[in-house]
Amino acid sequence: MSGRPGRGAPTLRDGAPDSVKFPAVRPCRPSLFRPARREEREEFVAESYSSALVDAPVERVWRVFGDFAALADWHPAITAGEIEQNSSPFVVGAVRKLWLADGSTVRERLVSFDSVRCSYGYEMLEGPFPVRNYRATVRVTPVTATGATFAEWSAHYDADADQVVELDRVFREDVFAAGLAALARICAG
Repeated sequence: MSGRPGRGAPTLRDGAPDSVKFPAVRPCRPSLFRPARREEREEFVAESYSSALVDAPVERVWRVFGDFAALADWHPAITAGEIEQNSSPFVVGAVRKLWLADGSTVRERLVSFDSVRCSYGYEMLEGPFPVRNYRATVRVTPVTATGATFAEWSAHYDADADQVVELDRVFREDVFAAGLAALARICAG
């Protein structure tokens, strides 16, 4: 049996019959930008992602993060918010309108809600950002060893190639990371 270069221990593939096919190794996170052809301009499918450890139990964090209507109560970039047509913020189809610090507004529709897995998804209907097909997911999971919570916020969207880097920075840092930091402060107290 041959070992790994520089080590005496055999690898998983050592001694495997030639008929065994191992799957190609893929990175755990896809590339940030994937080119996609749409109409005549070059457009990219982009992903923005942030995560944080929150020093509070998942039930407390989900009570705040999982309320689709309450983003303005704790996110520093949101000055006000409302659920349109007095619908429930926990029912798929609910639409929230958010007022940003610069005076612009964003409208988002809840597209999935899972109180057992502590996650929901939403799509942006209107907003000041030059994106199309914007879909975001928020999720919290318990860190069983410590009693803390792992919180994630991510989005996939289409954008013009020359806008992708700046949009990723805005969503990742100004929206998701800033929001998760505020969530951590509120829930830990």
